[in-house]
Amino acid sequence: MIDSTALANAVEKWRERQFASGDLNRGVDCVNLLLGLYEEIGFVMPVEFEGVTREDYANLYQTDRPKANEIWNRFLMSLGTEIGKENFARGDILILKAEGSNELSMAIALGNGSALVVTERLGCKVIPVRVIKRFFYSVRRLCQ
Repeated sequence: MIDSTALANAVEKWRERQFASGDLNRGVDCVNLLLGLYEEIGFVMPVEFEGVTREDYANLYQTDRPKANEIWNRFLMSLGTEIGKENFARGDILILKAEGSNELSMAIALGNGSALVVTERLGCKVIPVRVIKRFFYSVRRLCQ
């Protein structure tokens, strides 16, 4: 079970940051939010996946977006254990997919009907889960 206080403290650090691909000094992207937040609350996250580190990913995304997206999709689906979409709890990774898209994105369930997301347009925000629920593709639960 994820410590609610640790999660709340980590969310406060990340929320309201602007989007910046690969540059934590300027903002946050999906990879850095996912890995950074879970590391902050005590999870050991992979240093690399399929030979790509978090530092390499932003460059790959800029130079070969289809390949970067394929790796990101496999990475997301490799994390934790899949649980039922209706059974998500605080701290679960909500994997999202827009209709007609091959790209996956993610949000972090915060409980009380809210989730933390990052988008290029909005940056990192806490939003109601109901806004993204129709895009649920999978829900993954990490275990400590």
